[in-house]
Amino acid sequence: MTEENPQSRYVPKTSKPPTAGQIAAAKLIVKRDREGKGKVKITPKIEYLANYS
Repeated sequence: MTEENPQSRYVPKTSKPPTAGQIAAAKLIVKRDREGKGKVKITPKIEYLANYS
């Protein structure tokens, strides 16, 4: 992943936690990007969802 930049850090607009499906999808997008198969740009929101615990 890229270095964390304060300007590109994602801040959720609601206090509602993401669903398990959103987290799983984000993790798959990041995994495919690491494998070189990804066609989706990794945005700060996708990074946030993939790292959500």
